[in-house]
Amino acid sequence: MMSYTDREIFYVKRSIVYAKTRATKISTKQMEQRTKRKLYHLPGVLLVIGYEQGFVFSYTHEFHFISTMIYYLIDIPVFFLISYKAAPYLHAGHRRLLRTVCLLTVMFICYLLLQNIADYFVLWYRSGQTVGWTFSGKKSFWRFVYLTGFATAYFLSREGLRRAREGRDLEVRNLELETAYLRSVIKPHFIFNTLNFIHSEVAELSATAATSVSLLAEVMQYAVQPSGKAVSLEEELAQVNHYVMLNRIRLGEQLQLQMDLRATPECRQYNVPPLILTNLVENMFKHGNLYDRIHPGRIRITCEKRTLSLFTWNLKARARPLESASVGMAYLQNLLDRNYPGKHCLQVKTEENTFELLMTLQL
Repeated sequence: MMSYTDREIFYVKRSIVYAKTRATKISTKQMEQRTKRKLYHLPGVLLVIGYEQGFVFSYTHEFHFISTMIYYLIDIPVFFLISYKAAPYLHAGHRRLLRTVCLLTVMFICYLLLQNIADYFVLWYRSGQTVGWTFSGKKSFWRFVYLTGFATAYFLSREGLRRAREGRDLEVRNLELETAYLRSVIKPHFIFNTLNFIHSEVAELSATAATSVSLLAEVMQYAVQPSGKAVSLEEELAQVNHYVMLNRIRLGEQLQLQMDLRATPECRQYNVPPLILTNLVENMFKHGNLYDRIHPGRIRITCEKRTLSLFTWNLKARARPLESASVGMAYLQNLLDRNYPGKHCLQVKTEENTFELLMTLQL
């Protein structure tokens, strides 16, 4: 028989406790998300009730709170049952048509019974005496048709928003996979060793070439670090400066760019996602025209009192493909939503010949 040591038993128990704790955290998070979704429905429900009762009051000039709430206590659950249970079957097409018809029929019968029970209690409540039982289906039928159409429209709008969100998330994930793939293909140690060798060989021949190689090594070393690792704003600003300096050496006097970097010592210590500023500066060189002396490109980065601001302005390059620009902006928006929920503002102004961007973060 296999025996276990006290250490092995301890590790097994610790693993079980960790798994239970993680499962509890996940279930708690899911419950919080479900609660938020339910609360999101409340303003819409109140708006519809207000609209319907306002329309009825304009004709009858009467409003009975108790009787109105009794009917809505039936209508609201039926609306959500149709939207979340019957409408998905209807949207699936002819394969589930029979199941949808059967489900709607059962729901209509239950709704008809509940409506007639509600009619009896409302008549008894208003008259204050025992009333006879009457059964009517015409009003309930058209109310059920109204609820079915409204619930189906709600389901289709919710489904459209979900598909649009999934498509945007898929583009962002594809961009992340492409970036991860490029990082895995590049062999950092080999490249950095090669660049160091080139730097040592050309240092005596050309100081400019040696500086360019050194800047290129620093830019690449910063770019291939793990994307999930946060960096200080000081490091990110240094990367922006290195990237611009490398392009100034490469383009010389052709480059027309005005850059202003200002950040307090306190702000420089805050952490930010890597490349969050550098990628936007890189987009200027990739998609912009930075060779016009009259209209030079502008970069202004400021940070004061935990507020980081990036402003860029540039002319658009002529006949330059922008196949990755929309995906890159989607990736940036996703990055901001994950790291700075409710604490960021991204404004993009695109005209025929110019591109302007303003990003503000609360660190």
